[in-house]
Amino acid sequence: MAIETQYLRKEQDNSSVRVSALPMFGIAWLLPRMPDFWARHPTINVALTYSPPNVREFPDHDLWIGFEEDSNVPTRGRAPLMNGATVPVCSPLYLDRKGPILQPSDLTGHDLLHEESYDPWNAWFSANGIEPELAERGRVLTDGNLLLASVLAGDGVALVHKAIISRHLKSHTLVQLFDCQVEEKFGYFLSWDPEVTLRRSVLTFRDWLLECANEAIG
Repeated sequence: MAIETQYLRKEQDNSSVRVSALPMFGIAWLLPRMPDFWARHPTINVALTYSPPNVREFPDHDLWIGFEEDSNVPTRGRAPLMNGATVPVCSPLYLDRKGPILQPSDLTGHDLLHEESYDPWNAWFSANGIEPELAERGRVLTDGNLLLASVLAGDGVALVHKAIISRHLKSHTLVQLFDCQVEEKFGYFLSWDPEVTLRRSVLTFRDWLLECANEAIG
C-alpha cells in the first residue's frame, strides 16, 4: 500500500502545472485559450495565479510569465512569447459617442485611460510630436484588467499591448486608432528554473504555450 500511495502521489504531481502570470496576460490572453489545452490534455491540472510586476522568480511555481526587456541574448530557462508594443485603442461605442479620431493630435481632446501612471501616454505623445504633458489627464487605473474593462465599456482611449488584445481587434470590439507603437524593446517572456528537471506535465504546458504564442504572432 505504501508503494502504491507513493506511485499515486507521483502521478498526481506529474499531472499538475503551477503557472504565475501577470493579471492582464492571464485574463485577456491565456484564459481564453485554456479550453484548447484542456481539450488536448484533460488530465493535466493547471493552477494559475497572478504575479506581481518586476518579480523575476517564483519558487512555488513551475512556470512564470513576465513583462521584461528583450536583450536579444539567449538565456537558459527563458523563452520569448510575444512583443510588448502598445497601441492606442478604443471601442466602437466610444467612437459612436465622441466622433472619429483622424490624427494623433486629436487625442488631446479625448478621454485618456491610464494604467498606474501617465508614463506610457507621455511616451506615445512625445513619439508623435505632441507635448507629453497634454497626456496627463483622465482616469488612472491600478490594474491592466481594469484598463481593458474600461476601454471595452467605451470610457475612453487606452494604450494596450497589441498582442494581448488581438482577439478584440479581430472581432472589432476594439479599434486600433494609429500604427505608432511604444515599448517595442519589451515583451512577454516565459521563464522556468533551468536547474530543475521539468515534469512531463510542465513540458507539455510549456510547449503548448509557445505554440499558441507562435500562432498568435503568425
